[in-house]
Amino acid sequence: MLSTKLFILRVFKIKYPVLSSSDTEKESERMKIKTQIEACRSRLESVRNLFDDEKFDDSRLLLERFLDNCRELIKLLSADEKTLGKTLQSPQTLKENLETQTTDALYQTIEMSGKVFKKIERLSKVHVKSKLKNPMDRFRSQLLLVKFILIILLAVIMSAVFYSGYKFLADAGNRRDIKRVQDLTEINNALQSYKNKTGEYPKSEGWNGTKTCWGKASSDWVPGLIPQYLPSLPVDPSHKKNCDKQYVYNSDGTDYKLISHNPETCEAIKTKYPNLIDPKRDCWAFGYWSAGAKDW
Repeated sequence: MLSTKLFILRVFKIKYPVLSSSDTEKESERMKIKTQIEACRSRLESVRNLFDDEKFDDSRLLLERFLDNCRELIKLLSADEKTLGKTLQSPQTLKENLETQTTDALYQTIEMSGKVFKKIERLSKVHVKSKLKNPMDRFRSQLLLVKFILIILLAVIMSAVFYSGYKFLADAGNRRDIKRVQDLTEINNALQSYKNKTGEYPKSEGWNGTKTCWGKASSDWVPGLIPQYLPSLPVDPSHKKNCDKQYVYNSDGTDYKLISHNPETCEAIKTKYPNLIDPKRDCWAFGYWSAGAKDW
């Protein structure tokens, strides 16, 4: 925290204010009020927690100390308990007969103490603003403004980095999809040549692929095309080992389906080549098929 503040002071050339003895006293008093407010807030929360846990004696004891703190705060603010107004009881009044109160009465006292504390908080803000103003106020405002600017800049930079990374990954996925279309088109052309010569398509053992969840896994995953029709069968450009993210082929000899299953994204393909989108799987797959294998 300190190193961050020093960095801001040096880079933005913010000068630490020189305080007079009067300003130093005001700053000291302000910090004392702030410390007391935070201590009271924490103590009131503890009082409520103890009451909720049915530790009524402990809650009563801590509430008494809390009310003493409230009285000290009022003195620090150069006020008196009448300043709280007619609608709120003073800490001294709330403290009276605390030991003999019933549980319901204790609850009411805790709630009233909370209202008293909120009033004291408001008084403290007015007091600090009107009577304890010093050069440190301007210094704090400058620091706060610079921190706000830095947060905005950091958010802009992070957004730019995120967008660039997302765009890079999306572009990479689109490039692989284009390669998939090229691979599948090449295989499909070979399948048609095979069909024209033999009168049927190469039969498969389920959904064949180099890796597959639903058929035979082999480098010769479309039987009969190598080497006469193709020098080798391509594999999915992502080179993933998942059995469901591969090129797969299914045929009974009469009909066939050849698809890229579960690519990263096929939105670009859906826009440019809508006829390749698998009607059975939508954007889970795209490729080629005969009319009889449309719904495979």
